[in-house]
Amino acid sequence: MLDPKLCETPTLLWTNIIREVADIFLGPRVVIFSIAIFIGLVIICRLRFKNLRKVLTLITFISLLPIILSLVLTSTPAIKFASSQLMKFPSEAVGKSDAIVILGRGELLRESRVKIAANLWRSQQAPKIFASGRGDAQEMEDMLRSIPIPGTAINGEGCSRTTNENAEFTSLILRPQGINKILLITDPPHMLRSLLTFRRYGFEVIAVPSALSPNLGDRNQNLLVLREYFALITYKILGRLA
Repeated sequence: MLDPKLCETPTLLWTNIIREVADIFLGPRVVIFSIAIFIGLVIICRLRFKNLRKVLTLITFISLLPIILSLVLTSTPAIKFASSQLMKFPSEAVGKSDAIVILGRGELLRESRVKIAANLWRSQQAPKIFASGRGDAQEMEDMLRSIPIPGTAINGEGCSRTTNENAEFTSLILRPQGINKILLITDPPHMLRSLLTFRRYGFEVIAVPSALSPNLGDRNQNLLVLREYFALITYKILGRLA
């Protein structure tokens, strides 16, 4: 049983920063951000520098840099290359494990993950299915029961808001039950970080990617890829990866 207090902790500031930075590069705010930089630097430089021509040239370049980066990062070739690098996680043949773990990622990606988990359970790859993620776990459990999968084979936690919490809270529940080897289901861009995070908590992990829904649209798929790069860097700095 997971401590209910874990569900009451506020969202981490750094998590919000990652989302905001990624959103800036994929939306109109990058233009507003650049204009704000331009105006701010012009005001500062007018107060401190007499020769403004060279200074204004530099300011213009600095101000345009976020827009240039946004165009590069969100271009189709760049995103495809970035996404292909994220998908270089260890691929192993699906074999019998102690449990199937599904990570939540929103309504559009929920159904395909549940179907994969149900198929794995039916083929006796694991006796239990565990759903993880606030706003997703309960819904995925309900979908599994409606398939139907017996309730005795289903468990989950609906407190986690980050990948690290997915792994931590899943570990708190499953490891005491002697569950060490898991089949981990999430989307391909998210898989590398998830796999390394769950391994840090002592799990032996086999990756089972679930394809992104075409209903997400290009912008949201690009956003997922960009967020993963920011998150991977953050997790590496914080020592959260195996």
